[in-house]
Amino acid sequence: MEDFLNRFDKAFGRMLGKTAFAFRSQVSHELSETEIELSAEQAIILMNMWHLDGLSQQMIADFLHRDKTSTTRWIDVLEKCHLVVRVPDQQDRRQNMIHLTQEGRETCLKLAGVFARVHQKALKGVPQEDIDVCERVFDQIRTNLKATWLK
Repeated sequence: MEDFLNRFDKAFGRMLGKTAFAFRSQVSHELSETEIELSAEQAIILMNMWHLDGLSQQMIADFLHRDKTSTTRWIDVLEKCHLVVRVPDQQDRRQNMIHLTQEGRETCLKLAGVFARVHQKALKGVPQEDIDVCERVFDQIRTNLKATWLK
C-alpha cells in the first residue's frame, strides 16, 4: 500500500485520467480556434451521436458512461443549438429518441476535422504497434473492471 502511495502519480488510473484531461483540453483549444461554439464535452457527445443517432437519452448515457442527468443537460444545450431534436418513441411515448438535425450533421463534419487534428497531435511519434497494444490493454482493463461491478 505504501509503495502504491509513493508511486500514485504513475498509477495507471491516474495516468489514464491525466491523458483524458489532456485530450479534452486539446479539443477545447482546437474548438476555440474555430467558429464552433461548443464545449469539448458537448463536441464529444455530438460526435458520438453520429454513431448513436436515434437512441434514447438513457441509452446514450449508458454508451457514454455518463449519468442520465448530465446527459440530459448536454442534450438540452445541443437541442437549443438546433443540433439535435427529441422525438417521442413510437413504442414508448415516455421516452424520447435523440436525432441529429441537418445542422448537427454538418457540425459533426466540421468536428471530425477538429478531432482528426487532436488525434494526429496525440499519436505523433507513437508506432501503430503500440497503439494496437494500448487498444488491447484498454479492452482487457474494461473487461476486468466490468466483471467486478456486474457481480
